[in-house]
Amino acid sequence: MLSTGDEVLHGEIVDTNAVWLANTFYEAGYAMTFRTTSGDCLPTLVETLQQR
Repeated sequence: MLSTGDEVLHGEIVDTNAVWLANTFYEAGYAMTFRTTSGDCLPTLVETLQQR
């Protein structure tokens, strides 16, 4: 899972969507193996996606 947004990365808001989605997948039998958060910087987002 990749969560994005400077407000999430800096802790200004709680990423409740990620919690809900991870739990939904887990209950359906799909355990998440990796989760990361990236800010809004386009080069960083591109690098993160390329690494995945």
